[in-house]
Amino acid sequence: MYLSDAFMTPSSGYEWTAKLININSDRNSALMDACETLKGYSKLVEYMRQNIEEGYSEEDAADKAIDSCINEGLLKEYLLQKRGEAKLMLLHFDETDLEKSLEEEREEERELLARSIERIRAGATGEELLSEGIDEKTVEFALKYA
Repeated sequence: MYLSDAFMTPSSGYEWTAKLININSDRNSALMDACETLKGYSKLVEYMRQNIEEGYSEEDAADKAIDSCINEGLLKEYLLQKRGEAKLMLLHFDETDLEKSLEEEREEERELLARSIERIRAGATGEELLSEGIDEKTVEFALKYA
């Protein structure tokens, strides 16, 4: 994966890459065996998904997932101490919400660029846009495409 893929106006001159590792509980068993915390987190999420598929409400699915992990000794101390935080994480983290949030951020960047291009076409200078807090890369692109 390339970091620049996440931005509408990536910086040139350097690139960051990351290797995506699937941490679903049925994948990467060597990694899971080497890291009990990661294994526990993976099982917690798996139990949450299973419970929802079985028809439990999200609240009940989270409680049942936490109980299952505690009973199996996975993340036991953490879940006993921070059950509420873990439950909130399970209830509020949704992959589609993350995707939606990233898309909204990209849309905001596109709108800012479009407004900046319009302003430059109407006579604004790059310095004016910069003084208003618009980032340098957006101003650069706006000047280029105005």
